[in-house]
Amino acid sequence: MLVTITKAGLNKPFALGRNHNYHMNKKPSTEMLGHGYNPAHYHGSMKQPIFQTSTYEFPSAQAGKDYFAWVTGKEELPEGATIGNIYSRLGSPNTQLLEQRLALLDQCDQAVVFASGMAAISAALFEVAKPGTVLLHTNPVYGGTHSFIHHYLAQYNVHSYTIDRNMDTNEVIADVHSKHPNVPICGFFTETPANPSMDLYSILDARTIADAFTSEERPVPVIVDNTYMGPLMSAQHGNGADIVLYSATKNLGGHSDVIAGAATGNSYWMGRLRMARTFMGGILGPMDSWLLLRSLETYELRTKAQEKNTHKVAKALSNHPAVEAVKYLGKYPATKKKIEEHLHKKVMNKKTYQRAVFPDDVSKKDLISGIVDKLDELKIINEDHYLESLFHYYEKSLFSLRKIKNKLFQKGFDQKLIEEFISE
Repeated sequence: MLVTITKAGLNKPFALGRNHNYHMNKKPSTEMLGHGYNPAHYHGSMKQPIFQTSTYEFPSAQAGKDYFAWVTGKEELPEGATIGNIYSRLGSPNTQLLEQRLALLDQCDQAVVFASGMAAISAALFEVAKPGTVLLHTNPVYGGTHSFIHHYLAQYNVHSYTIDRNMDTNEVIADVHSKHPNVPICGFFTETPANPSMDLYSILDARTIADAFTSEERPVPVIVDNTYMGPLMSAQHGNGADIVLYSATKNLGGHSDVIAGAATGNSYWMGRLRMARTFMGGILGPMDSWLLLRSLETYELRTKAQEKNTHKVAKALSNHPAVEAVKYLGKYPATKKKIEEHLHKKVMNKKTYQRAVFPDDVSKKDLISGIVDKLDELKIINEDHYLESLFHYYEKSLFSLRKIKNKLFQKGFDQKLIEEFISE
């Protein structure tokens, strides 16, 4: 936009000048262009340079000693002090700026970025889940998360309890007490909408259940994988989520060129996850951080375009004679389908969503495969939410096996016996 000022106008107050005492209420999309960055500190560069270095020089020996003591938690960071750059496994100016903008976008205190979505998920679950505790979680969740909970955490004597979405909060609380009497609950993990079924779960209900097992000595965090909806469409900290996780590879990154993960939350939980990342080593590199900073500049525009296009596709498919069903979280007049209003308000900010799912039908697998192979603009892949239009084809049998395993586990069958049964 070009602004022209007339001579007559020079005698009038001009509120948009940099030196005027005018505070502009910026939208998150505007903040993604410049929040936390001053070009004057970087030789006037409009974009932050990429700090492609592994280590940094300390201003003095004492500074180096202090930085290490503070970053490893051996000493408290004094009020007013700041930790300088040390080593890129601990962070870089690029990761720090990205974390500032993600925290702003998700309306919370802090963010911590990781080398992948699974790095963020595993760090969060490792940090809260201790041997001899029970992790509550909804089902389904992303396959990697499911395997991590039931195979990896299980070998460290971390038990799991699968939430039945049809049970109300009081029933869940009573059933957990019955099945795991006097066993500490370490956290509540949910993914909403779920991958790939798009099942919803109320974060308010998750908060109620977590609070029922919380004590002053042992907080029970609500951990939400918010990858599908993202921070603009689903700000879950306001509903009671403590830790919100993202595979930033998906719609936050949006360009099919970066693998990344993120966690957002208050300073207490993010401090714990930052410490976990320090020792597990799952830091996001400077180049990938820079790519995500680029992506955030167009995040709102891309999200709105995806919503609009998905709405049109879902509407067209729902009216097609060859399509039996379309599962879509938006509303459109063609089918009069909608999500219950109270559930929508608990889970999402808006009533549209950028994803539609065709329920799989094993009896029509050959027909479906034939259709998929004839797709032109849609790319066939194994993940979601990129710049391109995508077709993600799931095998129903995999999710059916997962449901069988969960049902058997809920009925008290031994985990090892279940695995042997499934492998047979």
